[in-house]
Amino acid sequence: MENQLLKQLYSTTSKLVNDQVQRDIENFEKADKIIIWIVGFSIGIFMLILTRKSENPIFLELEFELTIIALITVVLGLLFRIFSFFTQMRLNSIVFDFVSFSTGYTNASKIPIPKTITEVDSLDNIIIFLEEDFGIKTQRIDTSNFSGEKLAEYRILYKNYYESLASSNNIEEQMKEFSTQLAFRFGLNPENVMNSSQDDSSLKSKGKGYRVLLRISYWLFFLTIINFIVGIGIVAFKLIENNCS
Repeated sequence: MENQLLKQLYSTTSKLVNDQVQRDIENFEKADKIIIWIVGFSIGIFMLILTRKSENPIFLELEFELTIIALITVVLGLLFRIFSFFTQMRLNSIVFDFVSFSTGYTNASKIPIPKTITEVDSLDNIIIFLEEDFGIKTQRIDTSNFSGEKLAEYRILYKNYYESLASSNNIEEQMKEFSTQLAFRFGLNPENVMNSSQDDSSLKSKGKGYRVLLRISYWLFFLTIINFIVGIGIVAFKLIENNCS
């Protein structure tokens, strides 16, 4: 059993990450709806002030303050939507990389890794290797009456057969082919695709970039709401003040 715990951890974690991403996307959508409503309301207030359609004395008295607050709310809301979009795009990229790696790692044991046939490997050993590595079952040969030359010929035939299967299962070449096809379909450089899967610094910078975008999105969301609440508070305070005077 090779790294069974690690394989189980990768398999379980990738499923949990997928579930968590779906919840994060739903939360972003809910936050986006709130921001859309706030921005729409702020634009309405701004248009009322700009077109002078409101004759409410409170609006007229707080014209400058409400205009500034409405504009700031709109700008913050738009920035939130922009940054939240890039945050989700970066998150999707990270999750795709991780899930792909986890799936490949957990299924690695199903991929046959060819052996190097040496001179000490007998004909029977090669037959066993064929079954273990490629699932090819061959009938055992009774070699008791074989001459040494004939036995060597049979061994060479099986050795060549095994090596032909092994050459067609070259993992490095297959990874190169996969990266090339993936790069072509997404308009990327094949070398960059290969390097990105092997470059730890690239993965680390991608994670740091995501955390920065996430923090900015959080701050923009809260600042938009706070700014809007401040505007509502100013209007409410003025209403109370006018009613009490």
